[in-house]
Amino acid sequence: MQNTEFEMKNQSLLFTKPKTFSIKKKRDFKRLLQKTVKLDTAHSKTILIGMEFDKSDSERNFLFEEILEGLGELNNIQVVIIGQSKEHLNEYKNIKYLANSPKNVELLSKCVDLYLLPKNQTEEEACLKYGTPSIYFESELYNGMLSAFHPLEETGNSFPIFKKNKWHLLEAIIRAKETYGFPYDWSSICKNAFSVGQSN
Repeated sequence: MQNTEFEMKNQSLLFTKPKTFSIKKKRDFKRLLQKTVKLDTAHSKTILIGMEFDKSDSERNFLFEEILEGLGELNNIQVVIIGQSKEHLNEYKNIKYLANSPKNVELLSKCVDLYLLPKNQTEEEACLKYGTPSIYFESELYNGMLSAFHPLEETGNSFPIFKKNKWHLLEAIIRAKETYGFPYDWSSICKNAFSVGQSN
């Protein structure tokens, strides 16, 4: 079942482009989304992942279909999907849906911890301006603003994948989840994303 309540109640969030980065504000927006789609908010180590099913993008949709059942089985991972609900995934309590609309796509980019495969420059920029790391195809950089995170140098803002298959996508998700488990590193990657987003 699609959820439209988030868009109706929280459209005003679209007009609050932050002037300074705050990891606390990001957590507050995350909890707002979790509560709206009825996801558990009790575990701070749970990473919230966002993705969009777009009817015009069969390549991304196929990859998402390939990994979703696996994500449904994993602990400390939650997924919010923009698009039509998938009946075969209804058993997974950690996978929820929002109605398909441009406003919800931007709200998702603001509230999740990690955004999967932005499909255009608008989505890349939305993630960056809210300090949200992405997993992205290295061969599809729309504006050159996404870059690989290197924890030792504290540089980069996202996680690239170099081959378009489910194994490379899952590997990047696991890498991001491991990074999320280190608060200092995750704060660094979010701050780097926000800094690039503000310069645009």
